[in-house]
Amino acid sequence: MQTLSERAWLSIIGAISVIVVVVVGLLVAQSQGMSRPMVEQIYILPELNAYINALTFLCLLFGYVAIRRQQYRVHKSFMVSAFTLSVFFLLSYISYHYGAPHTSF
Repeated sequence: MQTLSERAWLSIIGAISVIVVVVVGLLVAQSQGMSRPMVEQIYILPELNAYINALTFLCLLFGYVAIRRQQYRVHKSFMVSAFTLSVFFLLSYISYHYGAPHTSF
């Protein structure tokens, strides 16, 4: 059975997830047909996103190894790092797709 603390965290995580989806949806809806000044540095963001994702993967992998070895503090550090990197990825991803022109295939 879940403790009250776990339920509270699940509620917080759920609320943040819903908020992120709503904000991204509003940004996409707002940006349709809108002309934005293009900043040349924005084209580096996809590469930065790839590096952030690779680092996040490594944090998750090392966190898994740490929990299997019952190194709880090390595991927690890697999980917090993975979460932080995921937040940076989300901000970078939204920035790129908000500022870059639409690509047709």
